[in-house]
Amino acid sequence: MKPKFFASAIIFLVIIITSCTPASYLQTVNKPISASLASYRVAIVDVIHPEGDPANLEERQLLAREISIGLEQDGPFIQIIHADSEEKDSGDILIECLITRIKRMSREARIMLGIMAGPASIEIQVKLIEQKSKKVIGEATVTGKSSAGTIASGTTEEAIQEAAKGVVKFVIANK
Repeated sequence: MKPKFFASAIIFLVIIITSCTPASYLQTVNKPISASLASYRVAIVDVIHPEGDPANLEERQLLAREISIGLEQDGPFIQIIHADSEEKDSGDILIECLITRIKRMSREARIMLGIMAGPASIEIQVKLIEQKSKKVIGEATVTGKSSAGTIASGTTEEAIQEAAKGVVKFVIANK
């Protein structure tokens, strides 16, 4: 009886630990990046959300900020501009991120439901568009998933941060 209980306890712990790990996934590369990004000096990050309600402004800003931070650290670009900036027309390449699906998880829901609430997630369609020619030079679908979480994690913000990491990975793969 004890060996079965011990094995069951180990399996349960493995499931709990793996569900508590946030992740970003590069689901599909729809169009591999067709040019070296080293020749592009200024990148514009534009995050679009089709629903457009006021609550999504914060989510779009967080995603743009996280992508910008990642590209500033690891990317080939000299400057990163946000699409809502005055300088948005001066970029060489547009990194367009369309949020196609989002499953939100608030801190309040996480507190009430705990791990049973499941993870937050977000799916983003990423296009790299050369500004001069307006040609799409790369395209991918990226998903970010939060941990199933504790009270302090597992929220929409964590899923957005993970998705931003996935976008950065796709972009810097061709520096």
